[in-house]
Amino acid sequence: MSEIEAYKKMIELGFDHIDRDHSGKITRKEASDFLLTFGFRDIDVDEFMRPYDQNKDKKISKDEYQEMVHKINASRVTEAQLRREFQIADRDKSGKVSAAELRHYLEKHKNLVTEKQVDAWIQENDKNHDGKLNYNEFLNFMRQKL
Repeated sequence: MSEIEAYKKMIELGFDHIDRDHSGKITRKEASDFLLTFGFRDIDVDEFMRPYDQNKDKKISKDEYQEMVHKINASRVTEAQLRREFQIADRDKSGKVSAAELRHYLEKHKNLVTEKQVDAWIQENDKNHDGKLNYNEFLNFMRQKL
């Protein structure tokens, strides 16, 4: 199992653990029960849920939960870790990551990423339109995906 697959499985297990009634949504009560074990006060639960409840139904769907976990984890990724990933992806050490290099970098996750997605990601993040991602463009790309 790749790191990404393990990460996704961990997110799924976390969601299933909190979603006690297995409704596919985390209710306020379920979130409260879970967060209280970490020292949150009951009044903090609404504050915690609000930014992640995108459709404002006062529940957290699996997609909303995944987005929440990604945002929380992305804030933990250090600049040094991202620089190291950039250096790994920049195989020719040109200071830029070409579409071919990004494809190669993502090769270890090929069952999760299509060539079409890589091309779209390059196009989305290539702000200077040179067909490659410089370090800052790569950082933006990685932060979106983490």
